Order: sequence, then C-alpha cells, then structure tokens
Amino acid sequence: MAIQKITDYVITDNAVDGTKIAMGSDAAGDVLYYDGTNYVRLGKGTAGQTLVMNSGATAPEWGAGSSSGSGIAAEHILTSTGHSSTRRGVWTKTAGVTQIEVFVIGSGGAGGINHSGAGQPAGGNGGTGGWAKRIIDVTNITSLDWELGFANSALQSARTTFGMHHSIPNPELTVTVSGGAVTAIALSGTGGTGLTSPPVIIINANESSVTGRDGTGATATATLSGGAVTGITVTDGGSGYVSGQVRAFMGIGATGGHKGQQGTNYAVNNPGIGYGDVGNYAPNIMAIQQYLPNCGGSGTGQAPTGGGGGVGGHGGIYIKEYR
Repeated sequence: MAIQKITDYVITDNAVDGTKIAMGSDAAGDVLYYDGTNYVRLGKGTAGQTLVMNSGATAPEWGAGSSSGSGIAAEHILTSTGHSSTRRGVWTKTAGVTQIEVFVIGSGGAGGINHSGAGQPAGGNGGTGGWAKRIIDVTNITSLDWELGFANSALQSARTTFGMHHSIPNPELTVTVSGGAVTAIALSGTGGTGLTSPPVIIINANESSVTGRDGTGATATATLSGGAVTGITVTDGGSGYVSGQVRAFMGIGATGGHKGQQGTNYAVNNPGIGYGDVGNYAPNIMAIQQYLPNCGGSGTGQAPTGGGGGVGGHGGIYIKEYR
C-alpha cells in the first residue's frame, strides 16, 4: 500500500478503495489475506484448484478439489438388453474425479418348470440377483474393468463385477491379521490373463459379528506383471481387525440368482436369492433397482397351465463420480 503523509485528517471507514492497494507483482485472481502480522498476497492458483487451509490451519493455499464427494462429476449406468450386447468393458475416470460410488447387481434366476405338465403345481420363481455397494477412492486409479452378469444362459456368467478382470477365477483373497492390523493379503488362485490395469482391492470387516465388525482403515494394492496379478501389497494395516472376521476381494461383485426349482406334488418351490460378495447378507432388491431398473429381477415359475418359466433380468452397474 502506498504511504502518504496525513495531517489532521482521519480516514473514514471504507474510504480506501482497491486502487490504493498494491502488494507487488499483483495479477488478476490474486487473494489478499492477513498472516497475523500484516496483509500478504497469495498468487492465483491454476485451473481446477480450490482454496483450502494449509496443514497447520494458519493460512490459505491452493490445492486439489476435496475428495469428500461434494460435487457430482458424472453418472453412468451399464446394462444389457441381450446376450449379443457388450457385457465387458473398461471404466475410465473423468478428469478431476477422486471418488466413485458403485452399485452392482447380479442377473436374476429363471423361473422353474411345473411338476410334470399342464394342470400340475407351478415351478418356483427364480432368485433375484445379489447386489453390492461400495465407495472407492480413485485418486491413484485411472481405469477399472467391469463385467455384466447375463441371465438364463449356461454359456454366460450370471455374476456382475466392477474393478476386477473377467479372467480372474477367484476374486477372494487370503487375509492375515496380527495385533488387530491386516499384515498380509495373498492370492487364493491364479491372477488372470491379459490385464492392463490392476484390480481394486476391497477389504471388509465382518459387520454381522460383534467381535469382528470394528476393523477399519486397511488398504492394499495389486501388482501386475505380464498381464496378471502377481501379488498384493498392504499399504495400511488399519486397526481393530480380528483374524477370521475380515475378507478381501479383487473388485466388488454380485452373484446371480438361482433358477427356480421344479414344482412338486405338494408345494411350489423357490430357492431364494443370490448374494453380493462384500457383506450384503440381506440384500433388498428394491433398494438397488432405483438405480438399475429392470436389472437382476427374478423369473416367474412356470404356471400350472404350462407356457414355460419366466426369464430373469440381466445384471447391471451404476457408477456415480465425485470430484
């Protein structure tokens, strides 16, 4: 601020406008703040940056947008209309996205046949597809594989997955816990083939267990070599975990519903529902179908009058991206 000698004059409130203020090297977009002693200049940030408080909570600074999910960048719905449709692909992160919320639902089971022909007890309804939900930090992730479960076909998988390559036969991992922390995670089978990006590692404490549900904070990453997962590195062991009460997976997934059983002389059979892979032990199909309508529904059993069992719905994936 330029200094001028003032004689017998009191500057009234709000009498000094911006034309009288100069901090030196001023540029459009600069910010003026008080550092406890004097007012200082903070140069403008770059495109996409936001004004945040520094680690000492003493001054503002420019930084990346918050990963708290305060702004929705995009939404994606991945579904299929038939076996000829694309059922596998790669999700690619939108620039600036740091977090995603993902819902997956497996395909619904077909309805069972009736007992032995027209006029006989109806077949059981197919099971609804299992479902799973997860919020994933994608700050250091650029892309993830996905696969839709197809209903009513022995040639296609009924399972829906996100963040795992279809060539991996067993997504569940072996977890070692010591002193309340996850200390090691190992493959339970082969690491697949043809991978171009590593699967996301999901770690879950057993929420249905009084003693095992308090585990939190563990993270891990997968290592790729020659197009296959060759190992898992624990990046944070977390705390509160109990051995035998924690599971880890490559990606999130949901199994398909079972086919309805054949009707009997005494009752109509229904085998129940499929289950998600990440602790959703009592899935509510209606809750997930608000995001994925017509996905994962069960096929109706063949009626006593015949006509064949109903077809279950294909699987689906809903992705919400946050900056």
